[in-house]
Amino acid sequence: MINNRLGRRKPTIYAGQFLKALGTTIAILGSDSIVVMIIGIGIFGIASGLWLPAFFGIPTEIEGMDSNMVAAAFAFMSSCGFAMGFVAPAVGGLLTNFLVKMAPVAETAHAFGLKWSLFILGLINFVAFFIAFFIPETGSKKKA
Repeated sequence: MINNRLGRRKPTIYAGQFLKALGTTIAILGSDSIVVMIIGIGIFGIASGLWLPAFFGIPTEIEGMDSNMVAAAFAFMSSCGFAMGFVAPAVGGLLTNFLVKMAPVAETAHAFGLKWSLFILGLINFVAFFIAFFIPETGSKKKA
């Protein structure tokens, strides 16, 4: 609905990626309060659903794309996501094990490592935010 109302795709992609990073940051930095943590998780969840329709709509609107090319684009985009979904837990685990050694309190070292590895990996959403500036605008009101 937002994409159709705006007539553009990029603003929802920007907002979604930025809000995902913000939600992760709020959840991690506010982890002393369950209410603040839930608010951060909620922001992340809503933002995750915000940017995907726009992102998957772009290949359908690029000039010269036929149904085979759109299917190939969807397959490529999905396979990249699945590959990262496979690799990310291993990277997160290695990062967690590295961060455990830096924990100020030995009894909570693993929780410390998990918390800060999630924060570091959540910063990838800021990278995605900036990369979104290079995606072509394909909506009906092509400007940015």
